[in-house]
Amino acid sequence: MLFLSRSAPRTPGKSSGLRVVEALVASSDLKGNPMTNRKSNRATPKPKNKASKADQLKSFLAKPDGMTAEALSIKLGWQTHTTRAALTRLKQAGIELEKLNPAEGSRQSRYRIAGAKK
Repeated sequence: MLFLSRSAPRTPGKSSGLRVVEALVASSDLKGNPMTNRKSNRATPKPKNKASKADQLKSFLAKPDGMTAEALSIKLGWQTHTTRAALTRLKQAGIELEKLNPAEGSRQSRYRIAGAKK
């Protein structure tokens, strides 16, 4: 257990915050183990082999029939304005997108990467 008192003599050049940190490092946990030798309780890092949302967006747009902004939003879990902004960022990055006419019975335009196999 750690107790700090105001009557502790001040050491020139050492702040009280530094003394607190030194006291914490020197103390031990409730089981008597030094705190510096404890294992971390942080979760193990997740593997990074999952494709990014931008990569997923590109793969959806590479389909010959393309996809609507609403369908992309549902697949990616985004709101429609976020999907439209992502399409704009792809255009700004130099990826040429085609805006296709709506499918039969639909009012929504479809998008695909230019040159996707038809």
